[in-house]
Amino acid sequence: MRFFTDKKQQFTVLILLSILFTSFFHLDIIILADETEPENVPWPTAPSIYGASAILIDADSGAVLYANNVHERLYPASITKIMTGLLSIENLSMNDTITYTDDVLNSLPGDASKLGLMSGETTTIHDALYALFLRSANDAAVGLAKKISGSEQAFGELMTERARQIGALDTNFVNSTGLHDDMHYTTAYDMALITRAAMSNSEFSAIWGCQNYTLAATNLSESYRIWHTHSLIVSTSNYYYPAAIGGKTGYTDEAGRTLVTAAQKNGLKLISVIMKSDNEHIFSDTASLLDYGFQNFTRVNIKESETRFGTDSSGIPVIKKLYGSNAKIFSLSGDTILIPASLSLSEIPYTIEFLETPDNNIVASITYEYQGNYLGKASLMMNLSNSSEIPLSKPQKAGNQSGISSSIKETASINIYILAGIIISCLVVGFILFKILRFKHKMAQMKKRRTYK
Repeated sequence: MRFFTDKKQQFTVLILLSILFTSFFHLDIIILADETEPENVPWPTAPSIYGASAILIDADSGAVLYANNVHERLYPASITKIMTGLLSIENLSMNDTITYTDDVLNSLPGDASKLGLMSGETTTIHDALYALFLRSANDAAVGLAKKISGSEQAFGELMTERARQIGALDTNFVNSTGLHDDMHYTTAYDMALITRAAMSNSEFSAIWGCQNYTLAATNLSESYRIWHTHSLIVSTSNYYYPAAIGGKTGYTDEAGRTLVTAAQKNGLKLISVIMKSDNEHIFSDTASLLDYGFQNFTRVNIKESETRFGTDSSGIPVIKKLYGSNAKIFSLSGDTILIPASLSLSEIPYTIEFLETPDNNIVASITYEYQGNYLGKASLMMNLSNSSEIPLSKPQKAGNQSGISSSIKETASINIYILAGIIISCLVVGFILFKILRFKHKMAQMKKRRTYK
């Protein structure tokens, strides 16, 4: 630094070098690897769908397997009741009751789908939910909404807020039923997200997948059986789909036919959403879309199938050398993802993002994508079950030092040349800055001497 008489120059060089070095040790790092995709292996060809908008996702990972016009805002009709049911389950006790007043019953159009409840009749929340999903009962929907929020308007606001929490940002609900309102809209993508969130609730899954149900006797009516309106769920229907595990139908003149369906087979759990279709195509298109998913994709376990994090020529996993330890301190999580059945996991490109601060022993996130399609994620973790295995470098700063499952034994690896490249780049930049400033200093000295002459 003796060449830098200017204190500002010295300070600038120090700051730049500090930023370059600390960017590796203190900021998130994204490492791209295996970006070359297999030749002549296109994304599976999907069937032609009549509806204006359609989507098929993996219920476990959220991966989108098929998408057509999925972000267009459309009217949902009665698939709205998926959110109504979810909020009812989250906010009410199943054994609580609703008494249906004239205020509830008279708020509905004469041609709206109803259970046929009478003024003063009382049902349990449990039975109201079965009526909501199996018969699409609008009187049950309004009763549930007013039980929770006091009014349809307040309940609509709660629905929209819950949608935002789920990530459904193109959705605005104003009622619990899906009866037409110009300001009541959503997208196929948002409905897939809402359905995925709802299916994580076991009570929801049990109710919306039931073929038929016997409603208990009330204070004004006897017990009787109701059947699901979703033809893929009912075994006596011409459209019966044995793998179907749940769904919700919808229709208004403005929305056309809308349909949400969940199905499970061969270890896969899929969610289909079709909007603005018609009677002729809605059920057959849904079956075709589900067949496409089951026939063209397979589920793989990351920990068991990932082979690209191997050892170097000496047999030592590279990531161990990077952290200066020969212990089995790193492992892949057991997350599963769907990939095209014609490919192996080793052919799927991935991105590794290192965390600034490890979280619950997780030091990096691995994201898998193929031809721009997100497939899922896995985690790279530190195995700290043995205190002698704790590395001395950055991962030791993790806030949670508790051990992870002893069943996780596989070791992952990362190319050490990445670290070397970053360090060398820092040195080269520092050297260039040093030369530039030294040259400026010499020129200033020469100018000063000429001035004195």
